[in-house]
Amino acid sequence: MLTNGLIETEPLELEDIFISLESLPLPPSSRDFNGNAADLISIPDNPVLQVPDGFTVNVFADNVFPESEEPRWLGLTPTGDVLVTSLNVNQIVLLRDTDGDGAADFSQVFADEENGLNDPFGMVFTEDFFYVGNIDSIVRYPYNIGDTQINGTGEQIADLPLSNQHFTRNLAISPDNQLFVSIGSSSNLRIEELPGASVQVMNLDGSNQQTFAFGLRNPVGLDFNPITNQLFTTVNERDWLGDDLVPDYLTGLEQDEFYGWPYVYLSPDFPDPFITIENPDFVPETQTPDFVAETQTPDVLFQAHSVPLGLQFYDGETFPEEYQNGAFVAFKGGFNRQEPTGSKIVFVPFDENGNATGVYQDFLTGFLDVSAEPETTWANPVGLQVLPDGSLLFTDQGNNRIYRIQFPENETIEGTNDNDNFQSGEGDDQLFGRRGSDRLTGNGGDDTLIGGVGRDTLNGGRGDDTVNGGPGSDRLFGKSGNDLLIGRPGNDILLGGDGNDTLEGGIGRDRLNGGAGNDQLTGGGSIDRFIFNTNDEFQTEDVGIDTITDFSQTQGDIILLDLTTFTAINSDSGTGFSIAGEFATVTDDQLAETSEAVIVYNSENGNLFYNPNGNEDGFGSGGQFATLTNTPELEAEDFFLRS
Repeated sequence: MLTNGLIETEPLELEDIFISLESLPLPPSSRDFNGNAADLISIPDNPVLQVPDGFTVNVFADNVFPESEEPRWLGLTPTGDVLVTSLNVNQIVLLRDTDGDGAADFSQVFADEENGLNDPFGMVFTEDFFYVGNIDSIVRYPYNIGDTQINGTGEQIADLPLSNQHFTRNLAISPDNQLFVSIGSSSNLRIEELPGASVQVMNLDGSNQQTFAFGLRNPVGLDFNPITNQLFTTVNERDWLGDDLVPDYLTGLEQDEFYGWPYVYLSPDFPDPFITIENPDFVPETQTPDFVAETQTPDVLFQAHSVPLGLQFYDGETFPEEYQNGAFVAFKGGFNRQEPTGSKIVFVPFDENGNATGVYQDFLTGFLDVSAEPETTWANPVGLQVLPDGSLLFTDQGNNRIYRIQFPENETIEGTNDNDNFQSGEGDDQLFGRRGSDRLTGNGGDDTLIGGVGRDTLNGGRGDDTVNGGPGSDRLFGKSGNDLLIGRPGNDILLGGDGNDTLEGGIGRDRLNGGAGNDQLTGGGSIDRFIFNTNDEFQTEDVGIDTITDFSQTQGDIILLDLTTFTAINSDSGTGFSIAGEFATVTDDQLAETSEAVIVYNSENGNLFYNPNGNEDGFGSGGQFATLTNTPELEAEDFFLRS
């Protein structure tokens, strides 16, 4: 279930998106039932997401619920544990990251049906109670700081109306200790009595329930502006008016405000032309309530049918200044649109006085592919939660995951003269081992690791790292990214890992293995081994084409071929080829393709080939795997075969 796998990302440029009332199209002459939701597909093998430069995305939790269940909403206990509810199971799961690596490694059921859960959604805490928004009620349970499981069936403090369409009941507690609950409408456009299509407010014991704001077709996200303390909500507007009507929205609420549904949308000036279809006895000219003339225009309009759900004002400390006190919104994506939209996280800027600027920006994209036929997505973002460490979680209802967005801070870590063992975070970090036999791990980011004197083990981790062993016989691992590994004096082991790496052994008997990617290998002084091994049968994408810059027979350099990778070699392990015909030298790459030898070297350009299909045209499952730039006169004895 639990992993902290980092997702590959590309930089995303922030662009303001502004939708004005003046830009809205006229409603269609008849109801528009066209449109489709993007097909949900499984997670790609090598997914790529787009986020602003400097942010990272990793998997916080995988397979949170049993197969076919869907994580929806997030909450946070007073001690920082993460709570998550499911759409299809009456259960709340507690997740904890015990080792601080950005992924949950502890999971247990916090509450379930035996505790009285009934389609649970919103969750909030006070000092003494835990509150849950069921589909038909608000229930509170006694809670002590540190509890990891709820006991009993709790106390039902408020009845809520059942709904056949919008069934999520979110909760929020105001700074002055009032309890708010969002209640969606039971239909697309039918007139209904309160408390449907509203936000209700009550005391913490459920008493004195009142309508706070209404005419909100489906309010879901609830959060308080950290500057003004005003309650904001995300609202899913009506369907069947075409691709660009009606925009969903984010807005701040005040007592007794009306927001149009179902009579009008976004303004008193936009009556719904089809209200009598779902309300045949309604006469707009004589029966429209007076409060419709006071319909409020929302603060920020979103692209129609985006389905904005999760809402979190950012109150952490690690994101850049431009995100402080702004709001993040999760767009799940809807169905009533010819070209699907949603499947992303957006950011809504607020000014220094706590006012929305009216625009929003794409913040995380890459799930939705509108160029596919049919259109596809591999995630449906729903819930959001800012963690105490400043990172942002969001649930993926589609593929049963929770992701974590972080803006890593850059660290400088200085070691001692003892044997140090430390690792950095996800930023572009500098780690210095000094003296001693040190273990340094860079993790994410483009790190610089310098071992200093001693037998060090340096692991660059993710990112494009510079790993410098310093004096001593060191072990250097580039891992993923395009890394620079420098052995310096000593008998070093350099493993590039994934990416196009540069390995420099320095003085000493070094072993260099570039790994996947097109790597540059420089052995330096003394006897060096250039190793080609993937622990599996040869595949070009796993080996790459490495460049060996200084192969020296006089120094005793060796090219080591592992027989688990080069499976067509039948010679015995050891120096050279016991079957003489398995190595050959040619003077043209085309001659290499039809050579009967398995390992073929072009002495004119230094290209080295694996040719498992003999004198048949092409290299079959093999191909070029190295170039020796100084074009030495290679002989069979320059190879070592390892079984």
